[in-house]
Amino acid sequence: MGLVTVARYERQVFYGTAGTTAATQILTLREVDLNFSHDYDPTDVRGDGTTIPLGTEQAVKRTCEIKFKTLHKKSDSVTTALLAAALHASSPAIALKVVSFLTGAVLFDGDVILDVADPDMRELEFTAHPTLESGRNPVF
Repeated sequence: MGLVTVARYERQVFYGTAGTTAATQILTLREVDLNFSHDYDPTDVRGDGTTIPLGTEQAVKRTCEIKFKTLHKKSDSVTTALLAAALHASSPAIALKVVSFLTGAVLFDGDVILDVADPDMRELEFTAHPTLESGRNPVF
């Protein structure tokens, strides 16, 4: 079934052609790390001369960091496709979708550019960078 247990959560990852919804499940998945965060700009409150300024911030950008590991299977079409996307310079974007197996909630759905740490390892580690290259807004 492609079920992966990661830090008490079960997730499924799908990939596909950029600009479309990812539909091919990555069955060799070993680990998925998601990190949702914000970037902030200061909105400091000036002091009146008798009080010091207050340091405050506002969120200006929401970010999503995705890392996942798969088994490197030489004859596996999914491994071949992921490596091709990570190593191909002219059109590296692919569609990626991360789903919570327990709730069915889509945690990320969008086009990404992949990096691979070392393409010759037994376990491949990919980092996915959300992109608008294919004109599709990511959802997370």
